[in-house]
Amino acid sequence: MVTEDNKTYFAPNVTFANFLATTDPYKIVRFYNDRIISYYFDAAESLIIPHRKEGAFAAGLICFASIDAIASVVIGKRRKYRINKWLYDNISEFRTLGSGIITRVYYEFRCGLVHEAKIHNAGQFSYGINKIIEVKSDIIIINPEMLLEAIKDAFSITIKDANRDIRKAIDLSNKIKGRFKADLKFVRERLCKNCRGTGKNLNTEVICEYCNGSGYDTENRYNNELDRADDAAYFSQNEPID
Repeated sequence: MVTEDNKTYFAPNVTFANFLATTDPYKIVRFYNDRIISYYFDAAESLIIPHRKEGAFAAGLICFASIDAIASVVIGKRRKYRINKWLYDNISEFRTLGSGIITRVYYEFRCGLVHEAKIHNAGQFSYGINKIIEVKSDIIIINPEMLLEAIKDAFSITIKDANRDIRKAIDLSNKIKGRFKADLKFVRERLCKNCRGTGKNLNTEVICEYCNGSGYDTENRYNNELDRADDAAYFSQNEPID
């Protein structure tokens, strides 16, 4: 996400430069926790709180996006496998209904919503059922509010486990870095080498002259100036003597 200050953010208060600047697994886990809560859970919650029928669809879509976002880090591997496994392992109501219904949920809800912005086979989101998922006349109905709470509970356990055990923190942080490897590489190559992505001169704390405070030197102005300085020094040292 890019905001008014022209910086790209991993989480609301964490830039990709902040991410790159740390090797602390606990910090990386915290960054990821902030990302999921703010970009997914809070967004879904804002649609659910009014309990308007028209908000249920969008809230449910974000719920499945959050499952995808979490499972892609925690489990990895192919989409169908990771989403189905995450649902089976973390939400008892899905586990009780069995792998057949979970597979239908994957294709009808997750794939339908992501690829076609619709739910297949007349499936729907509804606040009118008092459980996470119900199958009526072979039609799957999901309560987005109860689904979100179940996702939040499962995710909080993952984060708490990582915060209690350094081995789990390292494992989860490595998975997070692996999932965002391409993004981090892209940002790393563009970070200003003068201010190291902070936007300020490291010595004087004034706005960096090479990136104008953005933290990104996409034109490579800092290195180009170093090259020019090196060339000038070389030629001054090697001028012919009359």
